[in-house]
Amino acid sequence: MGDALRGDVGAIAPWLATSLSDTPGLSVYRNTVTRGSVDVLVATFSTVVRMVGEDWFRAAAAIYVADRPPSTPSLLSYGEDFPDWLSTFPQAQDTPYLSAIACLDRLWWEAYFAAEADILDPEAVSRLDAEELESTTLRLHPSVRLAAFDHNLGSLWLKHRDDASPGEFEITDTAECVLIVRAGRQVESRIISPASHTFLAACQAEKSVMAAAGRALSIDQAASLPEIIGAHLAAGVLSSVAAARAESDHDH
Repeated sequence: MGDALRGDVGAIAPWLATSLSDTPGLSVYRNTVTRGSVDVLVATFSTVVRMVGEDWFRAAAAIYVADRPPSTPSLLSYGEDFPDWLSTFPQAQDTPYLSAIACLDRLWWEAYFAAEADILDPEAVSRLDAEELESTTLRLHPSVRLAAFDHNLGSLWLKHRDDASPGEFEITDTAECVLIVRAGRQVESRIISPASHTFLAACQAEKSVMAAAGRALSIDQAASLPEIIGAHLAAGVLSSVAAARAESDHDH
């Protein structure tokens, strides 16, 4: 049926009581599938829609759907590669930042539907001694998503997502890192320091607290590990403590 909806009507010929030319119902199904897929993309990439307009976005999304139709019954993960596709879409070449905006929209979507998990008790961290910090990692909440850019695209995304009238915005060479996490039922997004981003990324890779701290300090020697951990504990970014993954020569 999927092949038939994509144009290969002969794929369902053995089950047809009529000739292949007498299958008007397929166009109804095809339009329904296309419309549903486009609607999912509109919902997922809402900031991109705000920036380019719904008409432009729906036209582009219809081309994407025709090129890469859904492959599973559930559309929850559909559009995972849409940001990459958008970066090669000819009509988007004059706005190269759209791919990054779509990427952040996708990360927000993933955070919203991520699994539930407990929030780490600050006392569990305070009880760790120096030796344990060498062998323990801080697990992130399943909803945590991280992104880093060479330009201020995080601020561009936040401005168009949160501001009803974003107005003018100047893209600069200021590097930015973005943290997205769901606290309860609310997804929160914020710009974080490169040191914080590096620390969280190391924890996400199951590095020990000390190894993560070392990576953060290599980015910013003035970074404060207690402040970084404290801020992310308060924001519900950390979920539990666990054994760290052993360091290897490859890691260095």
